[in-house]
Amino acid sequence: MEERKIENIRIGNYYEAEELKIKIEELSKRLKQKKKKDLEMQHFNELENLEISYKRELDNFNNFWDQQFKDLEEKSERLEKELIEKHKKEMDDLLNSLEQKLPKNIKYSKEYYELKSQEENLVKFQR
Repeated sequence: MEERKIENIRIGNYYEAEELKIKIEELSKRLKQKKKKDLEMQHFNELENLEISYKRELDNFNNFWDQQFKDLEEKSERLEKELIEKHKKEMDDLLNSLEQKLPKNIKYSKEYYELKSQEENLVKFQR
């Protein structure tokens, strides 16, 4: 078109050259609009891809730490159960040991019997 415009100017056909100039400007304007629209669409697509990528990365991060937390809770519960079992076993062993070491028949002292008697007398007098 540009060549036809130049040719028309050279032969003196200014009216047609002006029409070609307007068409060229119009086509140039449309081309710029199309390029702008294409760039906007490309920007929108890239932004959408970034958002999807961000969401995926955030989900992966959350899933990873949720799993870590879950594993830690399970380990904590397991260790707590083991500790409870260990304490229970130690208490049983201690009780067994005490039962074996302590005499089966307890011999109370004279002082104990006297204090017990005083206690019973006090209870009687309070009534």
